[in-house]
Amino acid sequence: MSKVKKAAKKQASPDQENPANASKGFAVRVKAVARGMTRPKRRLILLLAVVLVAVLSAVQFTGVLKEDANSEASAIVAKVSSHMLIPNEPPTIATIQKVDDLKKENGFYANAKNEDRLLVFTNARLAIIYSEDTDKIINVGPILTATKDTENR
Repeated sequence: MSKVKKAAKKQASPDQENPANASKGFAVRVKAVARGMTRPKRRLILLLAVVLVAVLSAVQFTGVLKEDANSEASAIVAKVSSHMLIPNEPPTIATIQKVDDLKKENGFYANAKNEDRLLVFTNARLAIIYSEDTDKIINVGPILTATKDTENR
């Protein structure tokens, strides 16, 4: 063997000689690096790594939720607009829950069912109940607000 090959063999780590020891060699190197750090430093680095992963995951997850919500809202508006002209403004969309309680409070919800959608167009002062199950508009009505004159009567 030439002198160059012998020198290269001496410098080769145990990982290179036997691939099965590759993970052991990595662990040994990590331990050697970690030995130079105090325990609080190691904990701090671990904590920062966990926080970083959590923040990145949360950012990714909320981005996906916003995209899903926007596409769902656009689909509902498109379905409703195929039945009637709607105001040219983005609506506030809610899913109707506990419809029996709503029916007691307001006759507007008389024919509504749970899981129907309520579209509220604030500037146009218009409310629409839409059923995705039957693809029908259940009710349309104005948004009424109480004023001092109506409260005193």
